[in-house]
Amino acid sequence: MKTILNKVVAAFIAMSVCITIASCEKENGGEAVDSNALKDIEVNYSITLSEDYQYFYDISVKYGYDEAELTSEIDGGWTYHETYSTDYVDPLPTRFFCTIEATPKSPVPAIDESKLYTFEYSCVCNIEGRTKDGGTIMKKMTPTNGKISCKGSKVQDALKKGTVKFISFEYERE
Repeated sequence: MKTILNKVVAAFIAMSVCITIASCEKENGGEAVDSNALKDIEVNYSITLSEDYQYFYDISVKYGYDEAELTSEIDGGWTYHETYSTDYVDPLPTRFFCTIEATPKSPVPAIDESKLYTFEYSCVCNIEGRTKDGGTIMKKMTPTNGKISCKGSKVQDALKKGTVKFISFEYERE
């Protein structure tokens, strides 16, 4: 009798363990948790500009992710930093973009014909994806910069060329 009772208890315990395991699999979709899965994406955009760019041009930026688009007029330098994490965004965005342009001011500010003007800029767009265990699985960095110096007599010619595009960055992850 004791042997039969022990076998019934053992069978009951085995069934309980199977049911518990099956219910745990349903909670996470039946998939094993991947420690290398993308956990967060860090986005950094920045630009620094010389005073002469700021004096003669209106600077605008268009940036965002997926279908969300933001625009801003900037004066001086500009920095954008955001971390998208699976803790609060699900699913993580797949497309990121940033375009920074300079449009000549209208009316054109006063130009000193004898002065040497310096038009200098430096931009960086950086995207980095990190896994749940802290590793980096995606990274894209696009730096651009430029510097032009000219006498006041040539500034008007430069302004006639119209809009200057400092950077047009787009990244779409798989």
